Order: sequence, then C-alpha cells, then structure tokens
Amino acid sequence: MADEQDKDKGKAQASSDQVDTSSEAPQAPGSNDQPHHDLGIAGTIANKFINTPVTPMLLIAALLVGVMGLIFTPRQEDPKISVPMIDLYVSYPGASVYQVESLVTDPLERLMDEIPGVRHTYSASQRGQAIVTVRFFVGEDLGESIVKVHDKIRSNMDKIPPDVSMPLVKPVATVAGG
Repeated sequence: MADEQDKDKGKAQASSDQVDTSSEAPQAPGSNDQPHHDLGIAGTIANKFINTPVTPMLLIAALLVGVMGLIFTPRQEDPKISVPMIDLYVSYPGASVYQVESLVTDPLERLMDEIPGVRHTYSASQRGQAIVTVRFFVGEDLGESIVKVHDKIRSNMDKIPPDVSMPLVKPVATVAGG
C-alpha cells in the first residue's frame, strides 16, 4: 500500500508541475515592451510627433510667425490698381460674320498683339460689325496706350478692306479697388 501511496504522490506532483508550467501566460511574439516596427515611415514620424513635447511648441511658433507676417505686411485701405483696356469698334456693312472675322477681327487682333505692353486681346464678331478689346499690363499708362493703339491703326490703314469703317477707339474704365 505504501507503494501505491508513493505512486499517487508522484502522479500528483507531476500533475502539479504541469499545472505550474501551464499557468504561465504565453507571450505574443514581439510584445516585449518595444514599439511596433511595422508602422512604416509615416507611422513612425506621426508616432514621434504625437509623443514629443516639442510639437505644441512648433505649433505655437508657426502661429506667431503667421501673426507677425499679418502685422508687418504693408497694405492700403483703398489701393488704386489701373488695368488699361481699350475697345475698338469696327463696322463692315453688308458683310457676314465669317467675312467680318476673317477680314477685320483676326487681322486687327494680330496688329494689336504687336503693340508693346499688350497682355491679351479679346474679340467678338457679328454680322456687319466687330469689337476688339485690347488689355494692357497692370500699371501701363492709359493715355500712352491709347496713343499706341491709334498709331498702330494709322500705320496699317492700307491693310483694312475698303468698305470697313475707321475703327472707333474707346478706353474702358477699369480701376480696381477705386
């Protein structure tokens, strides 16, 4: 009987050893209190900024630079920005839209584009008449621009078809902010 009790004690001790070893919680791989390295570059940078006390200081510094820029930027209450524009009205009685465009509008646009200081030309053609708008760069003098347009038209009168009227030159009032 003593032998049986010794066997029972041995089995109990063996089973308790198994319980002790099995009671330890298995650890997941990579959970040894180190941060995950599978976040990638963006995740790593974001993690650094989230956990760094420098981030609020950078935010405050950027805000201060913006406020200083706003304070020290010069500005006017009512700036006068001059954009000279001139309209040329041309009539070609009895001509179709296509004739007006090919014989009057297109050549006139090309001539106006040759003038120094011209930024862009716009045109609209209809039966028997056309309008060409010449837009100069900001800051160009309106009076000088009108003279340039008149000179260009007068020096190229030989290129205008005989039934076309002399272009009427009218300045467009465009002063932004005034």
